[in-house]
Amino acid sequence: MNGWRLILSGRASGSFNMALDEAIMQCFRKGAPPTLRLYGWSPACVSVGYFQSVDRDIDMEGCRRLGIDVVRRPTGGRAILHDDELTYSVAGSLDDPHLSGSVNQSYRKIAAAIAEGLSIMGVEVEEWGTAPGPWGRAETGACFGAVWGHELSVGGRKLVASAQTRRGGVVLQHGSILLGVDLSGLASVLKTGDKRSMESTLRSRLTTLSELLGRRVDAKEAAAALQLGFERALGVALEEGQPTDEEMALAASLMTEKYGKPAWNLARAARGMG
Repeated sequence: MNGWRLILSGRASGSFNMALDEAIMQCFRKGAPPTLRLYGWSPACVSVGYFQSVDRDIDMEGCRRLGIDVVRRPTGGRAILHDDELTYSVAGSLDDPHLSGSVNQSYRKIAAAIAEGLSIMGVEVEEWGTAPGPWGRAETGACFGAVWGHELSVGGRKLVASAQTRRGGVVLQHGSILLGVDLSGLASVLKTGDKRSMESTLRSRLTTLSELLGRRVDAKEAAAALQLGFERALGVALEEGQPTDEEMALAASLMTEKYGKPAWNLARAARGMG
């Protein structure tokens, strides 16, 4: 089996989570192993896609009122309210057969590992493809308000949202696996004319592990299943480790200079990962 590093980070701020994901991606070129990181968010945080307009899509007053942070991801896609979930990130070489190919091809390889982990828990997701789902181009600015062909859903309702970026031959993909959801909170952080209508729309378009299994699912249980899913589906051996000193130092710098600054988080990104 090929060896991958597993990092169990626990809960942290949005700025730290995005900074560490990028730091691991950057340091991979200097000899870091392929890495699966599993983590959560504290406080709750809205992450917006790299190209997404905060002014257009995010209700900043609603975020302030609810004590919810806002951070811009280095990856694309739409807004996600990170709260009751398990987040995964994968960083590795595009030459790695587990991650190689087009964006859709590498998405599907990682999706297979996630799907295996969900199956271990008793959740069978629907097949994914390369074409948008029946309501892929939804009107909402929320990532869980739209399903795309490479994402995982149950009964047409989205369970896992993922986004990817590539830089210098290295791929970073991270995503949200919903354990539960605060639909009212999610609707409150989105700019929409009718919050109640948006809440109803989101209810029809997403689902959670706790809802599907009819019981409370916590992050520890989901993380254990996901680890096994990656090992089985990709044929890799996960060895638990920690970020290196270099990765942590770079993450601290990225928090200060990038992910902790309104100039990055609130202004629509225009070029590069900067």
